[in-house]
Amino acid sequence: MSEDVWLRHVQAYEEGAPHALDKEVSLAAMRALRRRATKEAKKFRVARRVRRLQRQQQMYEQPEEKGKTKMRHTQPQMRASYHYERRGGYGDVELIDDGKGKSVRNTQLRAASSGEPTSLTTALLAVSKARTLEVRLDTCAQFSVAGIELRKYGMCLTREAPVDVVEGFGGGQVRVLGVWRFVGTTVYQQRIAVDALLVEGQGSEMLIGEDWMAEHQVKLDFGKRELKYQDDHGQKVILPFVCHGVTPLMQASGKCQATVRLAKCQATVRLAKTVKLGTNTRSIVRMKVDAADGTTGIFLLKPTSKRHLLLAPTVDTVRDGVIRVAVLNVEGRREKLPARDVLGTWVSTDETMQLLEMNGELERARVAEWVAKLKKDDAAPQTNEDSLEIGEMRPEERDLVVALLRQYANIVEKKKGCPPQVQTEVVHHINTGDAAPIMMRRRRHAVSENAIIGQEVDDMLQDGVIEEGSGA
Repeated sequence: MSEDVWLRHVQAYEEGAPHALDKEVSLAAMRALRRRATKEAKKFRVARRVRRLQRQQQMYEQPEEKGKTKMRHTQPQMRASYHYERRGGYGDVELIDDGKGKSVRNTQLRAASSGEPTSLTTALLAVSKARTLEVRLDTCAQFSVAGIELRKYGMCLTREAPVDVVEGFGGGQVRVLGVWRFVGTTVYQQRIAVDALLVEGQGSEMLIGEDWMAEHQVKLDFGKRELKYQDDHGQKVILPFVCHGVTPLMQASGKCQATVRLAKCQATVRLAKTVKLGTNTRSIVRMKVDAADGTTGIFLLKPTSKRHLLLAPTVDTVRDGVIRVAVLNVEGRREKLPARDVLGTWVSTDETMQLLEMNGELERARVAEWVAKLKKDDAAPQTNEDSLEIGEMRPEERDLVVALLRQYANIVEKKKGCPPQVQTEVVHHINTGDAAPIMMRRRRHAVSENAIIGQEVDDMLQDGVIEEGSGA
Protein backbone atom coordinates (compact mmCIF):
# COMPACT_ATOMS: atom_id res chain seq x y z
CA MET A 1 0.00 0.00 0.00
CA SER A 2 1.43 3.33 -1.05
CA GLU A 3 1.33 6.55 0.95
CA ASP A 4 -1.38 8.13 -1.25
CA VAL A 5 -3.71 5.16 -0.86
CA TRP A 6 -3.30 5.27 2.91
CA LEU A 7 -4.12 8.98 3.06
CA ARG A 8 -7.26 8.44 0.98
CA HIS A 9 -8.43 5.76 3.43
CA VAL A 10 -7.90 8.14 6.35
CA GLN A 11 -9.83 10.92 4.64
CA ALA A 12 -12.73 8.62 3.73
CA TYR A 13 -12.94 7.42 7.32
CA GLU A 14 -13.06 10.92 8.71
CA GLU A 15 -15.70 12.03 6.23
CA GLY A 16 -17.89 8.91 6.39
CA ALA A 17 -18.11 8.60 10.13
CA PRO A 18 -20.63 11.26 11.47
CA HIS A 19 -20.34 12.19 15.12
CA ALA A 20 -23.97 13.40 15.63
CA LEU A 21 -27.25 13.50 13.71
CA ASP A 22 -28.37 16.91 12.46
CA LYS A 23 -32.11 16.26 12.82
CA GLU A 24 -34.49 13.66 13.93
CA VAL A 25 -34.82 10.83 11.42
CA SER A 26 -36.63 7.57 11.32
CA LEU A 27 -35.37 4.38 12.91
CA ALA A 28 -34.66 2.79 9.50
CA ALA A 29 -32.55 5.78 8.45
CA MET A 30 -30.60 5.60 11.70
CA ARG A 31 -29.93 1.89 11.15
CA ALA A 32 -28.80 2.49 7.56
CA LEU A 33 -26.47 5.27 8.70
CA ARG A 34 -25.07 3.02 11.41
CA ARG A 35 -24.41 0.19 8.95
CA ARG A 36 -22.63 2.57 6.56
CA ALA A 37 -20.46 3.98 9.37
CA THR A 38 -19.58 0.47 10.59
CA LYS A 39 -18.60 -0.54 7.09
CA GLU A 40 -16.33 2.49 6.70
CA ALA A 41 -14.73 1.83 10.10
CA LYS A 42 -14.07 -1.78 9.13
CA LYS A 43 -12.37 -0.70 5.90
CA PHE A 44 -10.23 1.75 7.84
CA ARG A 45 -9.13 -0.90 10.35
CA VAL A 46 -8.15 -3.27 7.52
CA ALA A 47 -6.18 -0.51 5.78
CA ARG A 48 -4.49 0.43 9.06
CA ARG A 49 -3.49 -3.18 9.71
CA VAL A 50 -2.09 -3.59 6.19
CA ARG A 51 -0.17 -0.35 6.61
CA ARG A 52 1.33 -1.51 9.94
CA LEU A 53 2.39 -4.90 8.52
CA GLN A 54 4.03 -3.27 5.52
CA ARG A 55 6.07 -0.94 7.74
CA GLN A 56 7.20 -3.86 9.92
CA GLN A 57 8.24 -5.81 6.84
CA GLN A 58 10.27 -2.86 5.60
CA MET A 59 12.01 -2.57 8.97
CA TYR A 60 13.01 -6.28 8.80
CA GLU A 61 14.18 -6.14 5.21
CA GLN A 62 16.48 -3.13 5.58
CA PRO A 63 18.96 -4.75 8.08
CA GLU A 64 19.06 -7.91 5.95
CA GLU A 65 19.99 -5.91 2.86
CA LYS A 66 22.70 -4.09 4.82
CA GLY A 67 24.01 -7.39 6.17
CA LYS A 68 24.10 -8.93 2.70
CA THR A 69 25.96 -5.91 1.34
CA LYS A 70 28.46 -6.08 4.19
CA MET A 71 29.00 -9.81 3.74
CA ARG A 72 29.45 -9.32 0.03
CA HIS A 73 32.35 -6.96 0.72
CA THR A 74 33.93 -8.73 3.72
CA GLN A 75 33.57 -12.40 2.78
CA PRO A 76 37.01 -13.85 2.00
CA GLN A 77 37.54 -15.51 -1.30
CA MET A 78 37.55 -19.28 -1.25
CA ARG A 79 40.84 -20.90 -2.08
CA ALA A 80 40.98 -22.96 -5.21
CA SER A 81 40.74 -26.68 -4.45
CA TYR A 82 43.44 -29.13 -5.44
CA HIS A 83 43.28 -30.05 -9.12
CA TYR A 84 44.45 -33.49 -10.18
CA GLU A 85 45.71 -33.68 -13.75
CA ARG A 86 46.01 -36.98 -15.55
CA ARG A 87 49.43 -38.12 -16.64
CA GLY A 88 48.47 -38.82 -20.25
CA GLY A 89 50.71 -40.51 -22.77
CA TYR A 90 48.62 -43.64 -22.95
CA GLY A 91 48.55 -45.70 -26.08
CA ASP A 92 45.64 -45.63 -28.50
CA VAL A 93 42.96 -48.31 -28.52
CA GLU A 94 43.80 -50.79 -31.28
CA LEU A 95 41.62 -53.33 -33.05
CA ILE A 96 43.23 -56.77 -33.12
CA ASP A 97 42.05 -60.19 -34.24
CA ASP A 98 41.15 -62.57 -31.43
CA GLY A 99 41.82 -65.64 -33.60
CA LYS A 100 38.12 -66.38 -34.14
CA GLY A 101 37.49 -63.88 -36.88
CA LYS A 102 36.38 -61.10 -34.55
CA SER A 103 38.03 -57.78 -33.80
CA VAL A 104 38.55 -56.77 -30.19
CA ARG A 105 39.66 -53.49 -28.66
CA ASN A 106 43.11 -53.71 -27.10
CA THR A 107 44.97 -51.05 -25.09
CA GLN A 108 47.94 -50.65 -22.77
CA LEU A 109 47.07 -50.28 -19.10
CA ARG A 110 50.05 -48.13 -18.16
CA ALA A 111 51.53 -45.04 -19.80
CA ALA A 112 53.98 -45.62 -22.63
CA SER A 113 56.96 -43.98 -20.85
CA SER A 114 56.29 -45.34 -17.35
CA GLY A 115 57.85 -48.78 -17.74
CA GLU A 116 57.21 -51.70 -15.41
CA PRO A 117 56.36 -50.78 -11.80
CA THR A 118 59.03 -51.66 -9.25
CA SER A 119 57.06 -50.66 -6.15
CA LEU A 120 53.55 -49.28 -5.72
CA THR A 121 51.86 -47.69 -2.76
CA THR A 122 49.43 -50.05 -1.02
CA ALA A 123 46.28 -49.23 0.93
CA LEU A 124 43.96 -51.44 2.99
CA LEU A 125 40.29 -51.58 2.00
CA ALA A 126 37.79 -53.86 3.78
CA VAL A 127 35.23 -55.19 1.28
CA SER A 128 33.52 -57.39 3.89
CA LYS A 129 33.72 -58.18 7.58
CA ALA A 130 36.07 -61.08 6.94
CA ARG A 131 38.04 -59.81 3.93
CA THR A 132 40.46 -56.89 3.71
CA LEU A 133 42.17 -56.18 0.39
CA GLU A 134 45.60 -54.72 -0.27
CA VAL A 135 44.75 -52.22 -2.99
CA ARG A 136 47.60 -50.82 -5.09
CA LEU A 137 47.56 -47.16 -6.14
CA ASP A 138 49.06 -46.57 -9.59
CA THR A 139 49.24 -43.02 -10.98
CA CYS A 140 50.49 -44.39 -14.34
CA ALA A 141 47.49 -46.64 -15.03
CA GLN A 142 44.60 -45.26 -17.05
CA PHE A 143 42.00 -47.75 -15.71
CA SER A 144 41.16 -49.33 -12.37
CA VAL A 145 41.39 -53.12 -12.67
CA ALA A 146 40.31 -56.02 -10.43
CA GLY A 147 40.88 -59.77 -10.60
CA ILE A 148 38.20 -62.38 -11.24
CA GLU A 149 38.15 -63.61 -7.61
CA LEU A 150 36.84 -60.24 -6.41
CA ARG A 151 33.65 -60.62 -8.39
CA LYS A 152 31.67 -61.81 -5.36
CA TYR A 153 32.55 -58.63 -3.44
CA GLY A 154 31.26 -56.21 -6.09
CA MET A 155 28.27 -55.41 -8.27
CA CYS A 156 28.14 -55.50 -12.05
CA LEU A 157 27.35 -52.13 -13.61
CA THR A 158 27.61 -53.05 -17.29
CA ARG A 159 29.01 -55.75 -19.54
CA GLU A 160 29.93 -53.15 -22.16
CA ALA A 161 33.41 -52.10 -21.03
CA PRO A 162 35.37 -49.35 -22.86
CA VAL A 163 37.94 -51.97 -23.95
CA ASP A 164 37.88 -55.73 -24.53
CA VAL A 165 41.52 -56.62 -23.77
CA VAL A 166 43.93 -54.97 -21.32
CA GLU A 167 47.68 -55.41 -21.69
CA GLY A 168 50.11 -54.84 -18.83
CA PHE A 169 48.13 -56.09 -15.84
CA GLY A 170 49.94 -59.18 -14.65
CA GLY A 171 52.46 -59.29 -17.49
CA GLY A 172 50.23 -60.26 -20.41
CA GLN A 173 46.93 -59.72 -22.19
CA VAL A 174 43.77 -60.35 -20.17
CA ARG A 175 40.15 -60.24 -21.32
CA VAL A 176 37.79 -57.70 -19.78
CA LEU A 177 34.46 -59.08 -18.50
CA GLY A 178 32.78 -55.77 -17.68
CA VAL A 179 32.70 -52.85 -15.27
CA TRP A 180 32.09 -53.70 -11.61
CA ARG A 181 31.64 -51.46 -8.58
CA PHE A 182 33.45 -52.34 -5.37
CA VAL A 183 32.57 -50.62 -2.09
CA GLY A 184 35.08 -50.84 0.76
CA THR A 185 35.68 -49.37 4.19
CA THR A 186 38.89 -47.62 5.24
CA VAL A 187 40.57 -47.92 8.62
CA TYR A 188 38.74 -44.70 9.62
CA GLN A 189 35.33 -46.28 8.91
CA GLN A 190 34.73 -44.31 5.69
CA ARG A 191 33.12 -45.80 2.59
CA ILE A 192 34.89 -45.69 -0.76
CA ALA A 193 33.35 -46.84 -4.07
CA VAL A 194 35.62 -47.83 -6.97
CA ASP A 195 34.42 -48.65 -10.50
CA ALA A 196 36.98 -51.07 -11.99
CA LEU A 197 37.38 -53.33 -14.99
CA LEU A 198 36.87 -56.96 -14.03
CA VAL A 199 39.39 -59.13 -15.91
CA GLU A 200 40.02 -62.85 -16.19
CA GLY A 201 42.65 -64.31 -13.92
CA GLN A 202 44.94 -62.25 -11.66
CA GLY A 203 43.36 -63.73 -8.54
CA SER A 204 42.30 -61.14 -5.96
CA GLU A 205 44.54 -58.29 -7.10
CA MET A 206 43.07 -54.81 -7.36
CA LEU A 207 44.63 -51.69 -8.82
CA ILE A 208 43.24 -48.15 -8.63
CA GLY A 209 44.19 -46.04 -11.64
CA GLU A 210 43.98 -42.46 -12.77
CA ASP A 211 40.37 -42.69 -13.94
CA TRP A 212 39.19 -42.93 -10.31
CA MET A 213 41.79 -40.42 -9.05
CA ALA A 214 40.85 -37.80 -11.66
CA GLU A 215 37.13 -38.28 -11.02
CA HIS A 216 37.51 -37.63 -7.28
CA GLN A 217 40.37 -35.10 -7.60
CA VAL A 218 42.47 -36.92 -5.05
CA LYS A 219 45.63 -35.58 -3.43
CA LEU A 220 48.49 -37.95 -2.61
CA ASP A 221 50.37 -36.73 0.46
CA PHE A 222 53.57 -38.78 0.60
CA GLY A 223 54.76 -36.89 3.68
CA LYS A 224 51.87 -38.23 5.79
CA ARG A 225 51.31 -41.21 3.46
CA GLU A 226 47.63 -40.42 2.95
CA LEU A 227 45.27 -40.15 -0.02
CA LYS A 228 42.70 -37.38 0.51
CA TYR A 229 39.67 -36.08 -1.39
CA GLN A 230 36.25 -34.53 -0.84
CA ASP A 231 33.17 -36.70 -1.37
CA ASP A 232 29.82 -35.57 -2.81
CA HIS A 233 28.68 -34.31 0.61
CA GLY A 234 31.80 -32.21 1.16
CA GLN A 235 33.26 -34.56 3.77
CA LYS A 236 36.99 -35.21 3.77
CA VAL A 237 37.89 -38.83 3.02
CA ILE A 238 41.32 -40.15 4.10
CA LEU A 239 42.85 -43.38 2.84
CA PRO A 240 46.26 -44.14 4.43
CA PHE A 241 48.79 -46.07 2.37
CA VAL A 242 52.28 -47.50 2.78
CA CYS A 243 55.28 -47.30 0.45
CA HIS A 244 57.19 -50.53 -0.12
CA GLY A 245 60.71 -50.35 -1.52
CA VAL A 246 62.57 -47.53 -3.24
CA THR A 247 62.69 -46.72 -6.93
CA PRO A 248 65.94 -47.47 -8.79
CA LEU A 249 66.45 -43.78 -9.50
CA MET A 250 66.53 -42.99 -5.79
CA GLN A 251 68.86 -45.91 -5.11
CA ALA A 252 71.29 -44.71 -7.80
CA SER A 253 71.35 -41.15 -6.46
CA GLY A 254 72.01 -42.28 -2.87
CA LYS A 255 69.81 -39.46 -1.50
CA CYS A 256 66.96 -41.58 -0.27
CA GLN A 257 68.48 -43.10 2.85
CA ALA A 258 67.74 -40.20 5.18
CA THR A 259 64.24 -39.75 3.72
CA VAL A 260 63.35 -43.42 4.06
CA ARG A 261 64.74 -43.54 7.60
CA LEU A 262 62.71 -40.49 8.59
CA ALA A 263 59.55 -41.94 7.07
CA LYS A 264 60.04 -45.14 9.05
CA CYS A 265 60.63 -43.28 12.34
CA GLN A 266 57.78 -40.77 12.19
CA ALA A 267 54.10 -41.18 11.38
CA THR A 268 50.88 -39.21 11.79
CA VAL A 269 48.53 -40.29 14.59
CA ARG A 270 44.76 -40.04 14.01
CA LEU A 271 41.77 -41.17 16.02
CA ALA A 272 40.43 -44.50 14.81
CA LYS A 273 36.82 -43.57 15.67
CA THR A 274 34.82 -40.85 17.40
CA VAL A 275 35.35 -40.71 21.19
CA LYS A 276 33.07 -39.02 23.73
CA LEU A 277 34.77 -38.00 26.97
CA GLY A 278 32.78 -37.50 30.16
CA THR A 279 33.30 -34.71 32.64
CA ASN A 280 36.30 -35.12 34.97
CA THR A 281 37.13 -38.58 33.68
CA ARG A 282 40.15 -40.55 32.48
CA SER A 283 39.64 -42.41 29.22
CA ILE A 284 41.78 -44.66 27.05
CA VAL A 285 41.46 -43.75 23.37
CA ARG A 286 42.59 -45.83 20.41
CA MET A 287 44.67 -44.05 17.78
CA LYS A 288 45.60 -45.30 14.34
CA VAL A 289 49.34 -45.33 13.51
CA ASP A 290 50.95 -46.12 10.19
CA ALA A 291 53.57 -48.45 11.66
CA ALA A 292 54.26 -52.17 11.72
CA ASP A 293 52.85 -54.28 14.54
CA GLY A 294 55.28 -54.75 17.40
CA THR A 295 56.98 -51.39 16.83
CA THR A 296 57.68 -49.53 20.06
CA GLY A 297 57.62 -45.75 19.99
CA ILE A 298 56.54 -42.57 21.72
CA PHE A 299 53.44 -40.50 21.03
CA LEU A 300 54.06 -36.73 20.93
CA LEU A 301 51.06 -34.43 21.21
CA LYS A 302 50.70 -31.54 18.77
CA PRO A 303 49.62 -28.07 19.98
CA THR A 304 45.85 -27.82 20.34
CA SER A 305 43.24 -25.31 21.47
CA LYS A 306 41.58 -27.80 23.82
CA ARG A 307 43.62 -26.99 26.89
CA HIS A 308 41.27 -28.85 29.24
CA LEU A 309 42.22 -32.19 27.66
CA LEU A 310 45.48 -33.53 29.08
CA LEU A 311 47.47 -35.91 26.88
CA ALA A 312 51.00 -36.77 27.91
CA PRO A 313 53.79 -38.25 25.76
CA THR A 314 53.13 -41.97 25.90
CA VAL A 315 55.35 -44.97 25.16
CA ASP A 316 53.43 -47.88 23.67
CA THR A 317 53.74 -50.80 21.26
CA VAL A 318 51.69 -50.92 18.06
CA ARG A 319 49.13 -53.74 18.03
CA ASP A 320 46.88 -54.17 14.98
CA GLY A 321 47.98 -50.72 13.81
CA VAL A 322 46.60 -49.04 16.95
CA ILE A 323 48.16 -47.46 20.04
CA ARG A 324 46.41 -46.56 23.29
CA VAL A 325 46.77 -43.18 24.98
CA ALA A 326 45.22 -41.94 28.24
CA VAL A 327 43.21 -38.69 28.06
CA LEU A 328 42.13 -36.63 31.10
CA ASN A 329 39.14 -34.30 30.82
CA VAL A 330 39.64 -31.84 33.69
CA GLU A 331 36.78 -29.49 32.81
CA GLY A 332 33.21 -29.81 33.96
CA ARG A 333 31.73 -30.51 30.53
CA ARG A 334 31.66 -33.33 28.06
CA GLU A 335 33.96 -33.31 25.04
CA LYS A 336 33.74 -35.06 21.67
CA LEU A 337 36.84 -35.97 19.69
CA PRO A 338 35.90 -36.53 16.04
CA ALA A 339 37.28 -39.45 14.08
CA ARG A 340 40.30 -38.94 11.80
CA ASP A 341 41.40 -35.92 13.88
CA VAL A 342 45.20 -35.56 13.95
CA LEU A 343 46.35 -35.53 17.57
CA GLY A 344 50.11 -35.84 17.26
CA THR A 345 53.11 -37.67 15.85
CA TRP A 346 54.41 -41.17 16.42
CA VAL A 347 58.20 -41.50 16.67
CA SER A 348 59.76 -44.93 16.58
CA THR A 349 62.30 -45.56 19.33
CA ASP A 350 63.73 -48.91 18.27
CA GLU A 351 66.76 -47.38 16.56
CA THR A 352 67.09 -44.00 18.23
CA MET A 353 66.98 -44.58 21.98
CA GLN A 354 66.91 -47.25 24.67
CA LEU A 355 63.85 -47.49 26.88
CA LEU A 356 64.19 -48.24 30.58
CA GLU A 357 61.72 -50.78 31.84
CA MET A 358 60.06 -50.67 35.26
CA ASN A 359 61.84 -53.42 37.21
CA GLY A 360 60.86 -52.47 40.75
CA GLU A 361 64.25 -51.06 41.77
CA LEU A 362 62.69 -47.77 42.89
CA GLU A 363 59.98 -49.21 45.09
CA ARG A 364 59.63 -47.53 48.47
CA ALA A 365 60.80 -50.57 50.45
CA ARG A 366 63.98 -50.95 48.36
CA VAL A 367 64.74 -47.22 48.57
CA ALA A 368 64.31 -47.30 52.36
CA GLU A 369 66.68 -50.26 52.57
CA TRP A 370 69.27 -48.42 50.46
CA VAL A 371 69.05 -45.29 52.63
CA ALA A 372 69.42 -47.41 55.77
CA LYS A 373 72.72 -48.80 54.47
CA LEU A 374 74.03 -45.25 53.96
CA LYS A 375 73.30 -44.10 57.49
CA LYS A 376 76.23 -42.86 59.56
CA ASP A 377 76.52 -42.65 63.29
CA ASP A 378 77.41 -38.97 63.25
CA ALA A 379 74.58 -37.89 60.97
CA ALA A 380 72.87 -35.13 62.93
CA PRO A 381 69.61 -33.38 62.02
CA GLN A 382 69.93 -30.21 60.00
CA THR A 383 68.92 -26.86 61.36
CA ASN A 384 66.59 -26.01 58.46
CA GLU A 385 64.80 -29.33 57.92
CA ASP A 386 61.38 -27.83 58.60
CA SER A 387 61.82 -25.18 55.90
CA LEU A 388 63.05 -27.51 53.13
CA GLU A 389 61.14 -27.06 49.85
CA ILE A 390 61.08 -30.52 48.32
CA GLY A 391 57.55 -30.52 46.89
CA GLU A 392 54.34 -32.12 48.05
CA MET A 393 55.11 -35.57 49.45
CA ARG A 394 53.60 -38.01 51.83
CA PRO A 395 55.16 -38.01 55.33
CA GLU A 396 56.93 -41.37 54.86
CA GLU A 397 58.44 -40.24 51.53
CA ARG A 398 59.56 -36.92 53.01
CA ASP A 399 61.32 -38.78 55.82
CA LEU A 400 63.33 -40.77 53.27
CA VAL A 401 64.46 -37.60 51.47
CA VAL A 402 65.45 -35.90 54.73
CA ALA A 403 67.35 -39.00 55.88
CA LEU A 404 69.25 -39.05 52.59
CA LEU A 405 70.16 -35.35 52.89
CA ARG A 406 71.55 -35.93 56.40
CA GLN A 407 74.10 -38.37 55.05
CA TYR A 408 75.46 -35.79 52.59
CA ALA A 409 75.16 -32.65 54.70
CA ASN A 410 78.73 -31.62 53.89
CA ILE A 411 77.86 -31.47 50.20
CA VAL A 412 74.71 -29.41 50.41
CA GLU A 413 76.07 -26.92 52.93
CA LYS A 414 77.18 -23.59 51.53
CA LYS A 415 80.92 -22.98 52.00
CA LYS A 416 83.26 -20.18 51.22
CA GLY A 417 85.76 -20.36 48.41
CA CYS A 418 85.92 -22.85 45.55
CA PRO A 419 84.66 -26.43 45.77
CA PRO A 420 87.27 -29.08 46.63
CA GLN A 421 89.37 -30.49 43.84
CA VAL A 422 88.00 -33.65 42.25
CA GLN A 423 90.17 -36.70 42.77
CA THR A 424 90.47 -37.70 39.13
CA GLU A 425 93.49 -38.06 36.92
CA VAL A 426 92.37 -35.45 34.41
CA VAL A 427 94.75 -32.72 33.32
CA HIS A 428 93.82 -29.99 30.82
CA HIS A 429 96.85 -28.70 28.92
CA ILE A 430 96.66 -25.54 26.83
CA ASN A 431 99.31 -25.53 24.13
CA THR A 432 100.55 -21.99 23.55
CA GLY A 433 103.17 -22.92 20.99
CA ASP A 434 106.13 -20.55 20.69
CA ALA A 435 104.28 -17.66 22.29
CA ALA A 436 105.76 -16.09 25.41
CA PRO A 437 103.92 -16.62 28.71
CA ILE A 438 101.51 -13.98 29.89
CA MET A 439 103.27 -12.09 32.66
CA MET A 440 100.54 -9.56 33.37
CA ARG A 441 96.85 -9.94 34.08
CA ARG A 442 95.47 -7.99 31.16
CA ARG A 443 91.76 -7.34 31.60
CA ARG A 444 89.08 -5.64 29.58
CA HIS A 445 86.70 -4.28 32.17
CA ALA A 446 86.22 -1.34 34.51
CA VAL A 447 89.23 -0.35 36.62
CA SER A 448 87.08 -0.39 39.76
CA GLU A 449 86.67 -4.17 39.43
CA ASN A 450 90.40 -4.98 39.41
CA ALA A 451 90.47 -5.60 43.17
CA ILE A 452 87.48 -8.01 43.05
CA ILE A 453 88.87 -10.02 40.13
CA GLY A 454 92.35 -10.12 41.66
CA GLN A 455 90.90 -11.51 44.90
CA GLU A 456 88.95 -14.21 43.07
CA VAL A 457 92.03 -15.28 41.09
CA ASP A 458 94.10 -15.48 44.27
CA ASP A 459 91.41 -17.64 45.92
CA MET A 460 91.37 -20.05 42.98
CA LEU A 461 95.18 -20.26 43.04
CA GLN A 462 95.11 -21.01 46.74
CA ASP A 463 92.40 -23.67 46.43
CA GLY A 464 94.22 -25.39 43.56
CA VAL A 465 91.54 -24.80 40.95
CA ILE A 466 94.09 -23.10 38.69
CA GLU A 467 97.88 -22.94 38.79
CA GLU A 468 100.49 -20.56 37.54
CA GLY A 469 101.62 -21.19 34.01
CA SER A 470 105.13 -22.13 33.05
CA GLY A 471 105.17 -21.17 29.41
CA ALA A 472 107.81 -21.92 26.83
